[in-house]
Amino acid sequence: MGKRSTSSDDVKVVTSLIVTRDGVDIASVSEHISAQALSDVGSVRVDGLVDNNVVGEKGYISMTWTYPSVSQGGNYSCIVHGIDEAGHDVTFSSSVFVDIAEPSINDLVGYIHALQVENNKLKVNLSQQEEHINEQDQTIKQQDQTIKQQGQTITQQGQTIKQHETMIAERSHLEEGSFYCGSSPNWNDGNTVVYTPESGSRHFRYKDFPVRFSKPYTKTPRVSVEVQDGHWGADDFAWFRVDARAVGTQGFTLRCGINIDGNHRIDYLRVRWLAIPSA
Repeated sequence: MGKRSTSSDDVKVVTSLIVTRDGVDIASVSEHISAQALSDVGSVRVDGLVDNNVVGEKGYISMTWTYPSVSQGGNYSCIVHGIDEAGHDVTFSSSVFVDIAEPSINDLVGYIHALQVENNKLKVNLSQQEEHINEQDQTIKQQDQTIKQQGQTITQQGQTIKQHETMIAERSHLEEGSFYCGSSPNWNDGNTVVYTPESGSRHFRYKDFPVRFSKPYTKTPRVSVEVQDGHWGADDFAWFRVDARAVGTQGFTLRCGINIDGNHRIDYLRVRWLAIPSA
């Protein structure tokens, strides 16, 4: 059997990338496992990705040492594992030798000189900041005296503000809503007689619906109700009424009633209500 030749152009799927140093695994990344350090853990940052859905470069891996030492020197190899279009495993690798050089006397002198220059700049900056802080300290002491004098006034005003806030919250507590009463044939809680100067005594069949406020009132509010919409047929005559009953701090009872002195009917009745604080 002859030897099969493979080039990087034959790779259809990249499965993993592995970096070794002197034959020891340092980092890896694959299509199913995120980039990770296998050695130098805690001192190296590994970035990488394998994505076979893109056109062109299907993966990469990189490593960064913030504070490298002599132990990071050696022969590095990047090994790519993949699959060609025939389904065969293929491997490619590239190597580079990373040399670690000891710093020279000139390097150390230059580094120390740079540190001294930076240190002198920091000293000058620190001296200027100390002068500024002393000036601010005097200003703060003067302001502190003023703040202490204002403290008692603020405390008294705080109590007054709390009282006003409570009053404002009570007076601005408005709630409204819409309630579906449905069709009058289903109003069977009971019958009642309602008298008005205009129409005298009339009999109504009603149904009560409990309505609760989202937040209790400190005093019993005033509640008004009105018809939002409803439906009755062209040949029907609908005499109905809606009332707010048993109003309390927690809620009220919405009563929807239909006149039973004649053939009255209404459907899909919806009622809007509004609750405002009492005087």
